[in-house]
Amino acid sequence: MKSTLNLLVAFLVPCVVQASTHVSESPANRLTYLGEADPFHPHRDFPKLTTPQWVGEKGVEAVVTLGIDDMRGPEKYEAFLRPILERLKEIDGRAPVSILTNSFKPDHPQAQTWLKEGLTIEVHTLTHPCPLLQQGNFRRATEVVQGGLDLLAGIPSNHPVAYRMPCCDSMNSLSPRFFAEIFNKTSSSGNFMQIDTSVFNVTTSRDKSLPSKLVVDADGKERFAKYLPKDSKRPGMRSMSSYVGTIEDYPYPYVINRLC
Repeated sequence: MKSTLNLLVAFLVPCVVQASTHVSESPANRLTYLGEADPFHPHRDFPKLTTPQWVGEKGVEAVVTLGIDDMRGPEKYEAFLRPILERLKEIDGRAPVSILTNSFKPDHPQAQTWLKEGLTIEVHTLTHPCPLLQQGNFRRATEVVQGGLDLLAGIPSNHPVAYRMPCCDSMNSLSPRFFAEIFNKTSSSGNFMQIDTSVFNVTTSRDKSLPSKLVVDADGKERFAKYLPKDSKRPGMRSMSSYVGTIEDYPYPYVINRLC
């Protein structure tokens, strides 16, 4: 209960803090982190926004979201997703899948078919630069992010709210500066985003609240760590030891820089 109350306070306080000029910015203020752009601040013992709390329904143990990225042309995505979409509609009467999208024609007829089935078309930048902030060119980075947002917002009945950083699964492309200077801005067309899906949670055996059979393979090794990027000759790829785009044992929603 204490952790839950702390979390509720943490979500409510920013509205008050912004109106005050007397709040300490020292580390002694336990809510200071809410105004920071660090996307990796949650940890195993951080207050948990558990599924029933954020879904608002008792008895719900978990929510699984389905997403796919890098879309430019929809034809291959339609062919690949169609069996999944039909199965989802059998289960729930709709097909809630998010497609993280690059350049796309807003008037493509496939978009309306998907939206009516329950899919959403979300932002993965116009041109998929890896890393986004290369050469320190923040103007170009902002344009490729907001350009993708405005393009997808131009699809009738589509309201993109989510973002995924290009190459976040293969290199350290996500950074605090992205949230400080790009994500939390409104585009020239008045569009903005609310959700990021670029930080990876790695469930480990150090989370003692989980049965070991869920987090350890039959050979005694970590079940999920093996999916982190390993040494590669691909340009920009990092070894597993230097891949830091992750948090551990925190599969819950959390706030980045007040608005994300």
